[in-house]
Amino acid sequence: MRCAWCAAPPVAKRWASFPKAPSVPARAGSLHIGAFAAAVRANLPIVPIVIQGTRHCLPPATLRPHPGRIRVRILPALRPQADATDAASSLRDAARERILEHLGEPDLVNEQ
Repeated sequence: MRCAWCAAPPVAKRWASFPKAPSVPARAGSLHIGAFAAAVRANLPIVPIVIQGTRHCLPPATLRPHPGRIRVRILPALRPQADATDAASSLRDAARERILEHLGEPDLVNEQ
């Protein structure tokens, strides 16, 4: 008996992970490296997604959502660079840079 994953056509073999930044008020956090390392090993693209409005609609001090608008943007996929010595870090940094461009927030994690 073959597993469903093995029997699935190649186009059906997709993997989703959300290397979420820590919830830090008023700034975009750093992204966890694990999903990027897995993408490099599997030679799969990363699709950055920007979610705006959740700080207002889902504040950390309460379980009750506030009325408001949440905007989701799906950005173009990023492919891992096979020739890069630290491909996972490069892919993570590229995704974070692209997310920050669309988020409209400063990069406070990398400020000196």
